[in-house]
Amino acid sequence: MPDDSANNIRAFVAIELPENVIKMLSDTQHGLKSEGLSGIGFVRPENIHLTLKFLGDVDKGRLTAIKEALEKATESVKVFTVTVEGLGAFPSLKNPRVLWVGVNENAMLSQLQDRLEKALFDVGFEKEGRPFKPHLTLARFKTGTDARHCGKAVEALGQSQKQTFSAGSLVLFESRLSAKGAEYKALEKVSFFN
Repeated sequence: MPDDSANNIRAFVAIELPENVIKMLSDTQHGLKSEGLSGIGFVRPENIHLTLKFLGDVDKGRLTAIKEALEKATESVKVFTVTVEGLGAFPSLKNPRVLWVGVNENAMLSQLQDRLEKALFDVGFEKEGRPFKPHLTLARFKTGTDARHCGKAVEALGQSQKQTFSAGSLVLFESRLSAKGAEYKALEKVSFFN
C-alpha cells in the first residue's frame, strides 16, 4: 500500500500577529515564568497566531481549493482592528490545560471566521463543533502537572497588557513538527481590502 503521508501536510488558517503583540506575549510569558510556573510548554512567541480554523492533515492536492475558499471567505472584507488582553485557561484556571491571552469580542472577526467555516465546508472540510473562542495560546500544561498554582500566578501577574493591531490578511500555514517543536511555514496569504 502506498504511503500517503508524503502527500499530506498539517495545516491551519490564521491571522499573523505584528511585533508589538508578539513582544507583549513574550513579556507575559516571562512574567509567568518568574511566578514559578512549572510543567508548562511555552509556545515560542514568534509561533503564536490568531488561529481561525485548524484543518488537520490535508492532501497537498486540496491546496488550490483551500486557497479559493480563503478568497471566497475574504471577499469584501476590509482591514479591521483586533484588541488582545487578559489571561485565562482552558478549561479553567483551576484545571488548566492551555494558558491563553484573550481576544476581545469583535463582530468583524466573528463574521470572518463564520464565512471561512462555510467556505471550507463547501470544499469538504467538517465544521467545528465548538463555538469559536478567539485566543492566543501562550502555553500548554504537560500531562500530570500540578497546575493549581496557575490561578495564583495569573492573579499575581495581573492581566496582560492591552494591545491593538490591524488584521490585514488570512494565512494558510503548514505546521511541521521537529525536535525544536512546531515550525510554521506560510503557504498562501489572502489580503483584505484597505
